[in-house]
Amino acid sequence: MGVTDARFDLTVYGYFLEEIPSRLGRNLALDAAVQTLTVAFSFLLSRQTGSDRAEVLRSYNDALRCLRDCLNDPMSAHTSETLCAVYLVMVCQGWIGRRGDFLPSHGGAIAHLLNAAMQSDNLSTTAAFETGMVATLGMIVTMESFVNPNLELDPRVLDFPRPSGPQETVQAALNVPSLELRALARTAQLIRGTSTGSGTNEYLSQIQSSYKQTENDCITLKEALSQTPWPQPPSLSGNGTSTVAKSSPLPVVRETRLHVRTQASYGVLLTLAIMLSSILQEADEQYSLASQANTHVDEILRLAQQAERYRPLGSSGTPLYLITAWSVTSDAARQAELERLIGNYQSDFPSANWFAVAQSIKPKLQ
Repeated sequence: MGVTDARFDLTVYGYFLEEIPSRLGRNLALDAAVQTLTVAFSFLLSRQTGSDRAEVLRSYNDALRCLRDCLNDPMSAHTSETLCAVYLVMVCQGWIGRRGDFLPSHGGAIAHLLNAAMQSDNLSTTAAFETGMVATLGMIVTMESFVNPNLELDPRVLDFPRPSGPQETVQAALNVPSLELRALARTAQLIRGTSTGSGTNEYLSQIQSSYKQTENDCITLKEALSQTPWPQPPSLSGNGTSTVAKSSPLPVVRETRLHVRTQASYGVLLTLAIMLSSILQEADEQYSLASQANTHVDEILRLAQQAERYRPLGSSGTPLYLITAWSVTSDAARQAELERLIGNYQSDFPSANWFAVAQSIKPKLQ
């Protein structure tokens, strides 16, 4: 966890990862997952191929074996360490996978294990490791539930104590109601149309209320982002293209981490606003939100251009915002720039196929 380059700062996957060293030696699956993460991280840094990838795969397969053993053991299956091991293995999948690999639903597996851990009452409500992990994994499941109606979290996950102190989330620190886990879960229901009363005036009123709150929170985070210090942009090559991959390391300092997380939170809000406005316009023609949607698309473009300096890890959530913006815009110039940026971000991880995801969600947003 001693990385000093913000582009490779592992805490983007959750501040609770800093608590892992104190948990080693008590769970074989977690020990093996950390070993795999270490090897895969070196692979990610150097973009090695051939025999070096084979070493990563050997470590990955060993982690899977240990994980299966722990999941089959009633004493360890529902512990926080095993749950963390599952998460780390999934992170590694994204780093070392290749295009065309079968990657099962991360949200489904995490939801199942997180719910089981809640039901077994094995998670501490005060330890930074558990509170941070539940907040992170709960967010992952909830975001995937926007497009997967089969995902459902135990209500105790939504009410689980949130991290405090250094691990406090941006949404809590800045008071952003739309990004609270329970609010996001509710918005996911509305967007999927699975809310009680879907299609009724009451349902439409709920969508309106959620959209209004999201718009207000967008204003809050845009202002917060404008006031957050951030590193100078990387130098440009002779042809004017960004030299992100070759730029000097970006120091991991409190301000840089805050900027990364505020960018991510703002991107999520813009994505939600686009989704909600699409529903409103489809439900009632009196809602003329096209100009606002274009504003959100432009904000996502600006955000993605700024976030390129944090590639690959510090901006790993950005493709989600880009493909949502691409799915709703018909402007040729905007589409071209969105496609360019999606291509750039897609190149960070060989297994990523964001254009295919974009094509799959486009019919749902038009």
